[in-house]
Amino acid sequence: GSIRNYMIWVFERLKEEDDRAEMYLHESSLREFGEALNKVLIGKQRANLISEFKPMLVAQEKEDLGRLYELLKRLGEVMGLEPLRTIFCDFVQEAGQDAVKKVSGNQEATESMANKSRLFVQALLSVHELYAGILRDSFKDDPGLSKSLDRACQAFINENAMCKKAEDTEADAARLLATYCDTLLRKGNANARAAGEAGASSEDNLEKQLAQAICVYRYLSNFDVFHASYVRFFARRLVNEQSVSTHGEETMISLLKEVSGVDVTSRLSRMFSDITVSKDKIDQFKESTQNTRTFDYEFDMKVLNTASWPFKAPETKLKLPAELERAVDQYTEFFHKDRGGRRLNWL
Repeated sequence: GSIRNYMIWVFERLKEEDDRAEMYLHESSLREFGEALNKVLIGKQRANLISEFKPMLVAQEKEDLGRLYELLKRLGEVMGLEPLRTIFCDFVQEAGQDAVKKVSGNQEATESMANKSRLFVQALLSVHELYAGILRDSFKDDPGLSKSLDRACQAFINENAMCKKAEDTEADAARLLATYCDTLLRKGNANARAAGEAGASSEDNLEKQLAQAICVYRYLSNFDVFHASYVRFFARRLVNEQSVSTHGEETMISLLKEVSGVDVTSRLSRMFSDITVSKDKIDQFKESTQNTRTFDYEFDMKVLNTASWPFKAPETKLKLPAELERAVDQYTEFFHKDRGGRRLNWL
C-alpha cells in the first residue's frame, strides 16, 4: 500500500503498543521499549516518510501532514524534525516567490503604486496565512517549524519579482507596504479596504487589514525605509485632512508601537497632537477675533512643530496676496500673545 496507508496503520499500532507498555512494563523499561518501537516502525521508513512531506504540502493535506509530523517527532529533533524544517522553509519561500511573481505581471499592478502595493501585500498574506494555518493545525505550532516559516517569509517578502533591487525605492518591500497602509488609511480608497467578514463594521474590517499589514511589517529587512515613507504619507493625510478615520490612524500607531516601541511612534503621536492643538487654536482665534477680524472669509491653518514633521521651512519668505496677508498677520499676533517664544514659518 501507499506510505499514507502505512502511516495510518503505524499510528494505530503505536498507540496500541504505547497503551500496552504502560499497562505491563515497568516504567524504567518504557523509554528503551519506545525507542526500539520507533526504530522498527518509523526509522526503517524514515526516508520514505520524509520524501512524502513536500507532496503533502503541495496538496495541503493537513491531516496527513499532522500524522507525518507526529511520527517523525518520535525520532527526535535531528533525525525526525530537522529535515522537515528545512523542506518547509524552502517550500514556503518558493511559494511566496511564485505568488509575487504571478501578481507582478498583472496589468492592474502597472496602473498605479496603490494597485501594485495592494496586489503585493495580498500575495504575501495569502502565502503566510496558508502556511501559518498548516503550522497551527498540523504541526501544533512547533517552535522549529515556526522559525522555518519566519525565515521563509523574511526571505520572499524582501526579495522577489517586485523587489529585486534595494536601491530601487519604488520596488522596495518597505516602500510598497507603506503605500499599502496609506491606501487603507486615506479617504477615497474604498476598493483597497476589503469588505471583510459579513456583519463586521467598516472599522472592524479596517482594524483587521491593518493587523495583517503589521504581520508583513514584522518581516521587513529595512524598517527605516518603511518609517520614513510612512511618516511622509501620514503627514500628507493629516495636513490635507484625508484620513479615513482618527480611530484607524490611532490603531496603526498602536500596532507599530507594539512591534517597534515608543521610539518609533513618538514622532507620529507628536504630529497627531499638533493637528489637535491647531484645531483648538483656530477655534480660539475665531472666537477672540469675532468682532475685530480684518477679513470676511473662512480662515484655517495648522501649526506644525518643525522637529516632528517631514516638511522644510522655505528659504524665501512666503509672499501672499494682501487679502490673505491680513489674516496671516492677525493670526500671528494672536499666536504670539499665547506663545511668544515660538516663530511661525508660513508654508
